[in-house]
Amino acid sequence: MTNEIILQPDFDSLFILITNKCNIECKHCYVSSSPNGSYGLSFPKIQETIIHTRKLFPKIRVVISGGEPFTRKSEIFKLLDEFNNSTPFLILSNGMLITESTANRLSTYNNLKLRLSLDGANAEKHDFLRGSGSFEKLLEGIKKLKKSGFNFDNLQFSSTISVGNEASVEEIISLAKKLGISKVKFEPIAKTGNALDHWDDYHKNETDKDSENYKNLIKKITSERHQEFTTYSINDAGFKDLTIYSNGDVYPFTYLNEIDKEYGLVGNINIERIDYLIKNPKMSNSILNKFLHYSMGPHRSLGATMFNI
Repeated sequence: MTNEIILQPDFDSLFILITNKCNIECKHCYVSSSPNGSYGLSFPKIQETIIHTRKLFPKIRVVISGGEPFTRKSEIFKLLDEFNNSTPFLILSNGMLITESTANRLSTYNNLKLRLSLDGANAEKHDFLRGSGSFEKLLEGIKKLKKSGFNFDNLQFSSTISVGNEASVEEIISLAKKLGISKVKFEPIAKTGNALDHWDDYHKNETDKDSENYKNLIKKITSERHQEFTTYSINDAGFKDLTIYSNGDVYPFTYLNEIDKEYGLVGNINIERIDYLIKNPKMSNSILNKFLHYSMGPHRSLGATMFNI
């Protein structure tokens, strides 16, 4: 049975963490990125991976993350120039490295969305997770995007809600409205990477209480204010995101904790080409193992929620 492909994955997104280098070091970074982080995947390897994945899944979206992707700005633009006419792109960024020239260049791509990290509606709350000055630099980046003519329909926020910071959900929604941003993705902290130095981990046979408290909060807000906006849930049980980490490791989902990492690894694109790994029985086995953990409990999905406001 271990050599038999039991199911064939059908990925919607190719999620590539191109680097582990970042201009800041966040308390909750699940891959422990920092200014001293590794450079990450080689540019030819990224190109090759996109090409071969698109052959198998022609409609796939490419999601670029890190670390901070714009620490490799010139290569980001090379990827967009090469693939963006035929492939939708989403770039996940902290927004702090968006200069005027970067904003002007980004505004020229029609098939591009940006999702910027906002973890609090003021400097005190945002900078608690991301470091002093992060909030103001993010707002400066957004101003530069607006001045450049970047289509704000393609601009989103991503917010990680930390323990004790639950009130930020509605504050962030209000700030997003004020800035003209209509989509905000919320999720609790993943207990891996840097987060393990600042928040209590949970045991293998337990549900994470912090994640459960977050989910109850989201349910309360959506039930009380359901007429003001629409929401939809995002979890990893659909197995739609082919994820490649900055060291080349491949998973059919984003790992949420050390438990996921134990059984989810399929291979490494620095050793085997991505299309071979997709067709490898390890891929289906990884999906089935994750599904069993998901369905049998305790609940291992962060349960992110996208708000359309």
